[in-house]
Amino acid sequence: MSKIFLHVGLHKTGTTFLQKNIFPNLENTVVYYNKQPVKDKDKDKTVIISEEGFTHSMRRDNKVKWYREYTAKELQKLYGKDSYVILVLRDKKGLVKSLYSQYVKSGGIYRFQRWYNKYFDEGTLDYQHLIDLYNSLFKKLLVLSFEQFKKDKNSFIKNICKFIDKPIPIYQDKIINNSLKGWKMRFIRFVNIFFATPMNPLPAVLPHCMHPRFLFRCCHWKKTQNKKNMMKTMWYPNLKNIEVL
Repeated sequence: MSKIFLHVGLHKTGTTFLQKNIFPNLENTVVYYNKQPVKDKDKDKTVIISEEGFTHSMRRDNKVKWYREYTAKELQKLYGKDSYVILVLRDKKGLVKSLYSQYVKSGGIYRFQRWYNKYFDEGTLDYQHLIDLYNSLFKKLLVLSFEQFKKDKNSFIKNICKFIDKPIPIYQDKIINNSLKGWKMRFIRFVNIFFATPMNPLPAVLPHCMHPRFLFRCCHWKKTQNKKNMMKTMWYPNLKNIEVL
């Protein structure tokens, strides 16, 4: 029977770097990027399920704690209480800033304070609740900090590989999914006003496909994958399925 490791986030803690550069390169390891049963062909391998959405919800009804409890219990039902959990936390102030940056990158138009009041659930920052929750439901929990990732990436990766019992793989050390800051954030937020996005569906003047960020990524589709797959990843979900509050 395979050993199962659940990498549950948090958001904005180097998750994309681990998913692209570390987990896929581990020996005799298969990686799933969403909640699904382990396939029969993978039962002799180490299985990593990596999804930061397990610990973060974009809901706006102050139910993040409920969402985390529900998701953790669902994961226990699916993968068993003998699974191992990897949780990466981040300085709370830095996390809030980074989530706001992600909101702007996703098409948001609100200034920070209005976004915080309208969208942010302070339950997101209750780390102790999260640690106690996974400690009570699973066999073993590894808690790391994003600050260690930034200060000493090799040590951070070494701790994860030791927990998984795998040698450190060869990886590319490059920044992925960097946050917006300063004038770049203000400029993108201003540009967002004129385009239809999930975070700004109603006041749009131009369709999302004309947004500068979209056009820039279209010009670089050859560097990632074929055009058909790239377009699938770049289009936002159908606006008809997005709840507008």
